[in-house]
Amino acid sequence: MHLSAGFSVRQSVGRAPGWSLLTSHLTGFRACAAVPNILHTKQALSSMAGRVSKEDYRTYWETTWKGDLKPGEKFDAGKAAPVLKALLDDAGPECEGKTALVPGCGRGYDVIEFAQHGCMATGLEISPSATEAANRYADDSGLGAERSKATFVTGDFFHHPHQYDYGYDYTFMCSFVPDKRSDWADTWGRLIKPGGELITLIFPVGLGVPEPPPFDVTPEQYEKLLIPHGFHKILIEKLPDNMSHKPRAGKEWIGRWRKTSASL
Repeated sequence: MHLSAGFSVRQSVGRAPGWSLLTSHLTGFRACAAVPNILHTKQALSSMAGRVSKEDYRTYWETTWKGDLKPGEKFDAGKAAPVLKALLDDAGPECEGKTALVPGCGRGYDVIEFAQHGCMATGLEISPSATEAANRYADDSGLGAERSKATFVTGDFFHHPHQYDYGYDYTFMCSFVPDKRSDWADTWGRLIKPGGELITLIFPVGLGVPEPPPFDVTPEQYEKLLIPHGFHKILIEKLPDNMSHKPRAGKEWIGRWRKTSASL
């Protein structure tokens, strides 16, 4: 059973957005760069391409999360994206008992959304401080019995050992230097079970960020990367403004991909 293949986010354009004005993900990355003790790491991510090490990423994100990042600050959106809630609402009981992976989960809003819809959801973070923040937030979120369905772990996405029914990739692929994108696609091809689905929120599109991360992405790049790794395109479309966090409206697309075969 799958998230409804017939669901289009444009069916939900009339829904009330219901979220407050949030600081944008892009602004958050720039704000992080202004902190002196991680500026050199951001410069390394921007300029070193394939030579960026896992330790560079870990240092960048651990320093960011150790800085007492609060909900709604910088790149922290404060809640799950409206389109994710719409997709899971549409799926209904099909989510019950399925497994979901959210890499780069931050404070875990998306993980909690999956758990509230019945999924056994895992949030993966390279930063131990981010994992701690996610666990604290989940503990304080009043989830009740659903709290046991939301798990947060610290680890390396590229060496994660488990497989899942669903994957959710949002502001994750764009955090990697372009030379890592093939590895990103190969890893998703390994982590999603046959018949499972990968949901990608594609951001930032067309911004030409002068000092990445985030690195600019396009919907065509996702298709080119994922198809050779056993994924079938269900849909790619631009998100209606009310399906994005407000500051990201007009800059996001959604891609949905069914895992049908092994990598080519």
